[in-house]
Amino acid sequence: NKKKTDKFLSDLKIKNFSTYYDPEYALANRIGLRGLPTTLIIDQNSKELARVIGSIDFADEKFVFWLKNLQN
Repeated sequence: NKKKTDKFLSDLKIKNFSTYYDPEYALANRIGLRGLPTTLIIDQNSKELARVIGSIDFADEKFVFWLKNLQN
């Protein structure tokens, strides 16, 4: 729900976060989305470096270590 998402981000004073809505699933179909939630890690050249299907704790030390070493 776009209104709820926008309010959530506003309440948290998050200003540097882009949200995208795909009600027709055009992007989801194009990238082969297989489940929700899905996290795509994209580099500065728009190359997909990793895909995580399912929930993930972004603050987990193992995930942070993995992410920092992803391009090595």
